[in-house]
Parts: sequence; structure tokens; C-alpha cells
Amino acid sequence: MPLLITDGLGYSSNGTGGRFQFLGINSGLDYFDLVFSSPIVSLSADAADYTKYGLHVADGTSSLASIQSVAIVAGNVRLTTTPCTNGGLYTITLPSVGFFDGGDVFVGPYSMNAVAVGLLPQALSARAIDARLIEVVFINEAVVQSEAMNPANYSITPTLAVTAVAFVNANTYRVTTDRQTRGVSYTVVVSNIHDVHGDLI
Repeated sequence: MPLLITDGLGYSSNGTGGRFQFLGINSGLDYFDLVFSSPIVSLSADAADYTKYGLHVADGTSSLASIQSVAIVAGNVRLTTTPCTNGGLYTITLPSVGFFDGGDVFVGPYSMNAVAVGLLPQALSARAIDARLIEVVFINEAVVQSEAMNPANYSITPTLAVTAVAFVNANTYRVTTDRQTRGVSYTVVVSNIHDVHGDLI
């Protein structure tokens, strides 16, 4: 699965241009967790107001759902919803400002599609930490650590050698590469990695 990642030295190609970024969404049938590159510690009044978010059916067939509340749960922003369709595609829109990690603020607005529960694991995002280190985040299920730490399961274009992979947590790994070139966008392809239930990415 290809992932567009960085302009070299850690700036997201499609993010805010800084190191505090919106990474993606974890989901259930009645919630969506907004995941950022740093744990969220506080919300502005707008970001804490569930009416400031958008939740829309993106596939034209799933049931309508609505956001009922907003809370910080384990460093993520949880949007509790009415029941969504299992496997349904929804678009979530974040308000323009108000997510704080204790030092920086994420500035939106930002929209992203998410599928409600029942998902295979996915490699959600990849971003450069520095000129030789890329962080890859998996969502939906924890992955098999030994497979995720195998450098042979990652390929990068334009060509960069992958020399090592380090465990960060059950969903996050850091990939060591040859030196990235500043301003070049790289694509990471992840393969041969299963979740803990045996499903292949």
C-alpha cells in the first residue's frame, strides 16, 4: 500500500507543514478517534463543541449518523456518534483551530474519510522525523511486531535503503533509511505485515 509521505527533513507533504500533525482516524461503530502526532492535552471551546464538526456519508449507501459528544481519550480526540454502518465510509471535518498538545496548536480546517469498524489493518501514515528516520503508523489493529520490524517489508521510492525498524508502540514503528533528500517526496510501500488476528495489510 503506497503512502505519500514527506518533503525531506520531516515536513508533511499534505499536513500543516510542521511536526504537530493530524495523522488520521481510528473508528468503531459509534465513535471516531482523531489521532495526532502528539497527544492532545486540551481543546478550545470550538474544538470541544461537537456541533463544530462535520460527519457525512461518503459512499452514498451507509446510514446517516451524527456526532453526540467530544472528549479527549488517551491523547486522542474522541467523537462519540450515533450508530454507523459497519464498513461504511464517512467524511469527518474538523473545526479550524483548537487542538493543543501542550506546546503547539493544530490549525485546520481539515477533512478525512474514515470507515466505521470491521476493518483490516492499514498503514495510515508515514512522516519523516529527520533526514534518516520515518515514522509509520498502522490503524485498526495492532500488527505482528516481528513482521513490522523486518526492514524487508518496507520499500521506498525514489529508492532509499531501509536499514532498520524500531518498535514505538503496537501501532507505530520508526524506519531508519539512507539519507533523504530535502524537498523530495517519497512513497513508502508496506507489505507482508499481518495484524494480530492474522489479517494481511
